[in-house]
Amino acid sequence: GPAAKAGLEEGNRIASINGTNLRVAREDADDPMIAASRARRFQRAVSELKPGDAVELSVYANGRFRTV
Repeated sequence: GPAAKAGLEEGNRIASINGTNLRVAREDADDPMIAASRARRFQRAVSELKPGDAVELSVYANGRFRTV
C-alpha cells in the first residue's frame, strides 16, 4: 500500500504526523497518563485526514529520523 511505497517498514516508530509531535521524553515513556495523551494526539491527527490526503510522517528507524 501507500505506506510501503513511502518506505515504511514494520517496527518504524512514528515521531510526528503532519507536524503533530508524538514523542515524549524517555523518562516519561512508562507513564500511562502520558502514553494515553500521546495516543490521543495521534488519533486526533489521523481523524483530521480524509482518504487520499497526503501525509507527512517523521519516522525513527535504524537509529535515525527520516521524513516520508
